[in-house]
Amino acid sequence: MDDVVTARADYSKLDKADSALRIRLNSTVVHVQHERGAKAEKEVEVAYVRGGNLATVQAKQCVLACYNGMIPYLCPELPEKQKEALAYLVKAPLVYTHVALRNWTSFHKLGVHQVVAPAGYHTYIALDFPVSLGQYRFPSNPEEPMVLFMLRTPCRPGLRPRDQHRAGRMELMQTPFTTFERNIRDQLARMLRGGGFERRSRH
Repeated sequence: MDDVVTARADYSKLDKADSALRIRLNSTVVHVQHERGAKAEKEVEVAYVRGGNLATVQAKQCVLACYNGMIPYLCPELPEKQKEALAYLVKAPLVYTHVALRNWTSFHKLGVHQVVAPAGYHTYIALDFPVSLGQYRFPSNPEEPMVLFMLRTPCRPGLRPRDQHRAGRMELMQTPFTTFERNIRDQLARMLRGGGFERRSRH
């Protein structure tokens, strides 16, 4: 564990021909079905796109470990009842915002590590977890730079949960980056002003 955080991964070793287990990166699966012929329903054929080219691979077993709402489109052999159940799901919009601070003295002066703001643009704001592991050390001095985590889950109160998710996703698709930036600056300035937080404009 002490070596993992700061270690550099050699991704070329994940997909070697002589390895019993191969992980193919940058490969998007687009179709999965049982092979036709004598071995039908015993082996599967997986089609994937890599570098703009379509390729296939045969396998004895297959696990579709992906966003389950996509499975009916990838695997047309799925029973209709299961396709209908998967179509019921609506993906919830979830925004993770990370802000690099020059220092976190304002949090230190106010004596807070996290803030819950139910009516704010971001509803949860917290300093990065104070974790040190191996050669990695968290910024324990308030004068040091710090990464701030902010959470936003856009929705439309009053609607059913599934409809709220749809409304929130539509809002995200229509929201430019400048709106996020403006709200982040405004919210942090109002929350941390008592701790001496300075809202600096961009040039």
